[in-house]
Amino acid sequence: MTKNPTNTSDTKKKLLNYKLHYSAKATKFLSKIKKRDKKNHNFCQKCLKELAENPDRPNVEKMQPKDKKNYRYKKGSFRFIFKINRTGQTLFIKDVDKRKDIYKNI
Repeated sequence: MTKNPTNTSDTKKKLLNYKLHYSAKATKFLSKIKKRDKKNHNFCQKCLKELAENPDRPNVEKMQPKDKKNYRYKKGSFRFIFKINRTGQTLFIKDVDKRKDIYKNI
């Protein structure tokens, strides 16, 4: 009995990647954590890549008040605050920080 070889890349649906743009605050946090803790930096980069692949994933919620159009992505002990531009397919990452510090300056 022979098996039919199938190309799984053909059957997978192509995901539309959103472009990521970072605020100065988010860039500062990511560069600071890169120097201090490579493991958490890699974790944050992985989370941002996942977010760029699909911003409508679980753990993404609109923040209050709803008119601000900010979204929050919760992953582990980190929080990512961002805005979605669906027509331009861009995500503006406003802030990245640990859960205990993220909401202090919003």
